[in-house]
Amino acid sequence: MIKLTVILLALVSSLMGMPQAPERSQAEGPMPRPYGYALERGERSIEIDGSLIDWPEVPALDLSDPRQLSGTANGAWREPSDSSAFLFLLWDEENLYFAATVKDDWHRPLDPKTISQVETPVADAIVLSFDTNRDTRALGPTPGREEDVEFWLSEETTQSVMVWDRLRGTARSLEVDEARAVVSHDKVLGITTYAARIPWSAVLPPNQKPKP
Repeated sequence: MIKLTVILLALVSSLMGMPQAPERSQAEGPMPRPYGYALERGERSIEIDGSLIDWPEVPALDLSDPRQLSGTANGAWREPSDSSAFLFLLWDEENLYFAATVKDDWHRPLDPKTISQVETPVADAIVLSFDTNRDTRALGPTPGREEDVEFWLSEETTQSVMVWDRLRGTARSLEVDEARAVVSHDKVLGITTYAARIPWSAVLPPNQKPKP
């Protein structure tokens, strides 16, 4: 299984005056940091139902470069159809909206018996890691990680957004009405679609509000 982890360092950007992302380097070696933008939702209604048909055209965070992958040894990854993704972000004053389309030749759903484990279960999933103060500089329980938060999305029946605290060895379902995650897999096309709505109250510290 090849793991995709998304580290979201910045908060949100408005559509007007948005800078252009730099072109991806084709050179070997460490790749430039991939850029993505969260656009304001505006008047458009977004349903979290496993389909992205109601999403507007938004800039995608491109995860198709093999240098972004781990677990690629011994021919585990050969081409983008093995594992690659495009991620999309929208926001309003109350919620962050996340979506992704993942190309994967072998989709592994969640075993229902593993949802209560404190470690990330063995299943295809997306982990969203937020460092809202942009001050994380080291692993472990350092001061810079006190406000950090991680969410885990996978194909399971409760359509829950899971909050993972690996520093303390705990996991819980986000118990707010606005939180919802739906993951669906198309076996014919080999594409897994992720969609989630996460309240800002679960992402940001109490003294922070989302803004352009």
